[in-house]
Amino acid sequence: MNPPEPQRAIPPNAPRASGAWATLALGLAFVAARPATADWTDDYINGLMRSNSIPAVAIAVVTNGVVAKAQGYGAGVSPTSVFQLDSVTKQFTATLIMQRIGQGRLATNTLVGSILTNAPVSWAGITLAHLLSHTAGLSDAIARGRLSDPWQQNLDPFPFLPTIYATPLVSTNPGACYLYSDAGYYTLGAVLEQVTGQRYSDLLQTEIFTPAGMTQSVVLDPSQVPTNRVVGHYGSGQVVSPQLARPVFSGGAIQASLNDLIAWDKALRELTVLDQAALDQMWTPWDRPACGQPNGQPQPYGFGWSINALSGGGRLVHHNGGGFGYATAIYRWLGTPDGDVTIIVLTNKDAASKSEPEGWQPGPDAVAKQVYAQRGW
Repeated sequence: MNPPEPQRAIPPNAPRASGAWATLALGLAFVAARPATADWTDDYINGLMRSNSIPAVAIAVVTNGVVAKAQGYGAGVSPTSVFQLDSVTKQFTATLIMQRIGQGRLATNTLVGSILTNAPVSWAGITLAHLLSHTAGLSDAIARGRLSDPWQQNLDPFPFLPTIYATPLVSTNPGACYLYSDAGYYTLGAVLEQVTGQRYSDLLQTEIFTPAGMTQSVVLDPSQVPTNRVVGHYGSGQVVSPQLARPVFSGGAIQASLNDLIAWDKALRELTVLDQAALDQMWTPWDRPACGQPNGQPQPYGFGWSINALSGGGRLVHHNGGGFGYATAIYRWLGTPDGDVTIIVLTNKDAASKSEPEGWQPGPDAVAKQVYAQRGW
């Protein structure tokens, strides 16, 4: 998984609505905003695909609840083609936790050890909020571990928990610092199964996918590969089979189509799966410095989303995903003078990162920002 880019958080007293749409208060270089021609995005995406050998891309733009663009690029690719989301999964896991909190079955300050009773003594102060905000002090390295049957990690999380428990904490002061951790979100999936007595995949289906109208979304399972799944690629073009895709359970195991994520955006807008108070809580950054950098820049991660301030007010909430043949992102500009804009980018090739230097550039985050800056829809 690729951690969302660290950027400047919303100040405590910043307004939550309105703001200049063209310039984000992120300290990033943007192309000057200008109205794009009708085919600007098509030319831009096709050029990226040629220069980076990306076989498939799907992109959507939703403005004020209206789908302005939803298109697939590449042979046979359409808005119904299924991509692996990787870490975009985390917002769905956080949503399931927030639903249980709304029902009174959990609380943000619930101790993980009170639910997963075999958790080590070193986890004594870790709460659900710490896992949700990546401030529990858990290492990310353990998410790369494997069982003899790695797919067991997606279908039954409990045999893998001892591996997570045995990994030393990076910080023994929960809530003090930020370290992006697939392991933390993997643990949240186990919490959900323990509290509800249901499988994570079943919870997603009944609590999110069905009410949101996400008809093609599933959790990775090599025995049930969607017929319209887009094959992943990495490096110089090697194919990733469904049996080799990285199994990280509730940290990154959802597969979905572009149409599904458009439906997800609608569900968020219409408060179908969470009320506004819960969304505001998820979209409030914890602003902790990175672990090992006590004087570093605060990291604006909330619960399953990164949150950034827009220069004149309003906010950008977003998350990316990547690894084992896919790179994805969902960006939601909320409260701009033009209203709300969501841009979704799905690709079937790893983006460049420390672990995948041969991946494509500039990556799905930059694509979403560029389309937004150019108003390419």
